[in-house]
Amino acid sequence: MSIPSMLASQGDSARRLVASGRIIAPLGLLRAQSSSVATHIGTDGSTWATVSADTARFTGLSRRLLVEGQRSNMIRNPRALNLTAGIVGTGAVAPTNWTIASIAGITIEILGATVVNGVSGMAFRLTGTSGAAGSIALDPETMTGIAASPNQTWTASALACSTAGTLTGILGFGVGFTSRTSGGSALSGNGTVVQSLGTALTRYSRTGPTTTDATTACVQPRMSVSIAASTTIDCTIFMGWPQMELGGIASTPVLPPSGVVASSTRSADNVRATLSALGVGAGAACTILWGGVLPQASPAGDDQCLFQIDDGTDANRYRLRNLGGGSSIVAGRVTGGTSLDGTALGTMTAGTGFRAGMTLNGAGRLAACIQGGSVQVVTGGPTSGLTTLRLGLNATLSSAMFGTTTQLRVVPFALSDTALQGAVAAMPA
Repeated sequence: MSIPSMLASQGDSARRLVASGRIIAPLGLLRAQSSSVATHIGTDGSTWATVSADTARFTGLSRRLLVEGQRSNMIRNPRALNLTAGIVGTGAVAPTNWTIASIAGITIEILGATVVNGVSGMAFRLTGTSGAAGSIALDPETMTGIAASPNQTWTASALACSTAGTLTGILGFGVGFTSRTSGGSALSGNGTVVQSLGTALTRYSRTGPTTTDATTACVQPRMSVSIAASTTIDCTIFMGWPQMELGGIASTPVLPPSGVVASSTRSADNVRATLSALGVGAGAACTILWGGVLPQASPAGDDQCLFQIDDGTDANRYRLRNLGGGSSIVAGRVTGGTSLDGTALGTMTAGTGFRAGMTLNGAGRLAACIQGGSVQVVTGGPTSGLTTLRLGLNATLSSAMFGTTTQLRVVPFALSDTALQGAVAAMPA
């Protein structure tokens, strides 16, 4: 019998837990967001959508399940509320908490609030002839509006595109931020990443540390439009949903409720099922098969957990994760708080689908592989008291994958190592 046929014979409804656009019981999802709105790419692959609390987010054309950790958008007005159209410097009013600054020879006209591909923001027109090369500065938060500490890692992001005119003389769209004292004095710039600006709505981001200066108390994001020297400019640009979040990965935009100016927090996507509901005993003899995408490698010191089985804590568990600081995929166990990892199963490519699987024999042995490749084994794992399967998080709702799942299957027995290789290779990625 082929591996797909063998799995199907075990009862698809009880074994397949995630499929395109579906979470299948007994797997469930919780996500608190009492003062925020969560977002994801819609079914057309380009338009953004918003969802309420405890609602699964199936993203893009493939309708993969999105799982992210808790994040806060510290920019209080990402929707660009309360602006007044007009020429900057002669009657126009920037959105609440925003500041807009031009360069010599370039006029900025705020055209108004608008929506592009589901994203709310501000449209503005740049006209004139530049002198020296420079940048139009778009600061979506005040100098002291975001509290920070030395050596923290922050990620700034925004969506932007050109909506009219010509891109002649527009060198790109930049994202960066500046560390500041409690009084707003600048301590250091944290570098600006400038990328090409086009007519397709694109999300731009920059990750970096705050300064080591002990007086660091705030951090201010800056978005910018880079202008070539001595060039005639006539371009209309849209920018929306700027975000400033503490962490080394740009998560999906987090928004306050419509009409509200305030920072906002989206809690983690808590996706889990009890082993008993899956027909798996407390020794956790089972096989877990996963396919999906991690859009980025793990930042240093911060794993991305694909899935784990635990006793309700992280002291006793089996896990498969993208190891912090790179692209390696590693399987391991934690027994009584002591961890042991196997040899790396291989590496994933950020943004490209891959497959992974793990078997547990109920007697402390773990076997795992990716892409149907070599199987690595770890022994000495917990053999009793295990209760929960988690997707994309650990028991403390940290080490989030910040990625998407195409399919998740659980079979209530351990496949042989050879069968595991075949089952993983047959999974959709």
